[in-house]
Amino acid sequence: MLFLLRTIRRKLMKENKITTYLLYAVGEIILVVVGILIAVSIDDWNTVYNNRQKEIKYLKSIELDLKKDLEELAEQSGFRHEKKDGSERIIEYMNGVSYDDTEIIYYISNSIYERYFVPNNTTYTELSSSGNLNLLSNDSIKVLLLELQNLYQQNKGMIDHERFDYREYVSKELTKYVDLNSLEPIREQQKTAAEMNISIADFEPILNNVRFKNGMHIMEGMSGGFLEMYEIISDKSRKVIKHIEQELKEENP
Repeated sequence: MLFLLRTIRRKLMKENKITTYLLYAVGEIILVVVGILIAVSIDDWNTVYNNRQKEIKYLKSIELDLKKDLEELAEQSGFRHEKKDGSERIIEYMNGVSYDDTEIIYYISNSIYERYFVPNNTTYTELSSSGNLNLLSNDSIKVLLLELQNLYQQNKGMIDHERFDYREYVSKELTKYVDLNSLEPIREQQKTAAEMNISIADFEPILNNVRFKNGMHIMEGMSGGFLEMYEIISDKSRKVIKHIEQELKEENP
């Protein structure tokens, strides 16, 4: 093609056909420009296509992360409900309400257990740290993900706060009077208190301890706060998943 164009150009110059040559030259320039524009368009299309494929991959990973989070949040909520109920019953028992001794021993045993929700947000972290967050074309998804990150930070702050209070008011007091290893089989419901040769009398120093009682109040309040937080995070996660499913459905109708 280039050889043919050069041949025509040389022929026109030899024949001194200036006007025709100029028209030819303009046409050649237009042809080159059109070729460049086509090449740029193809390159742009490839870039858009590749970015879209990356976006789909990220969306699927985020969806998987959030579905795992929902499963974990459901388990965490069950743990928190039990933690909250146990703290309430211990407080009531310390205030004189009658409960079965075995039940109270179990709740005290369960009070030594710490468990927290840690989100699976590795995909979002990778997107953010690599500067690829702009690959997400759906603004609703981006906004919801940013809101989730804020909720994760609030959740972390609550965890740090509870850990300090737990170790100050619960763990520290329990370790003064109770062998925590002996309570583990009871908490795991592998053995009864009687089988471990433990009675409610063994917890007398704890059940008359104001700091421990205050710790139970804190655990009750914190567990209620975590339950509310988990519900908000779960609701927000389900919304993101719904948007992602719609986005992927449009990609493959």
